[in-house]
Amino acid sequence: KSWLLNTNGIEDMAQEGVIVYPNPATDVINVSGLQRGLIELFSADGRKVFSEFVSAEKIMIPTKDLAKGIYLLKTGNSIRKVVLN
Repeated sequence: KSWLLNTNGIEDMAQEGVIVYPNPATDVINVSGLQRGLIELFSADGRKVFSEFVSAEKIMIPTKDLAKGIYLLKTGNSIRKVVLN
């Protein structure tokens, strides 16, 4: 599956009250202020590396087994850039 990224959508999570920390991250990404729905993490080349349906307001995404680099975190219609060190 391929998809196009509308760069206007990057950082829209802040407007929805979603907080992503730490960024840059090493072992884990914390995401809070979520609404019930799907959360996905994509590598820079578009591969989905994490996907989970969440019903809680906060989730911890383990990242220690992922390569360093830039990732895109998608919740609902919003996308945020996350850097893994």
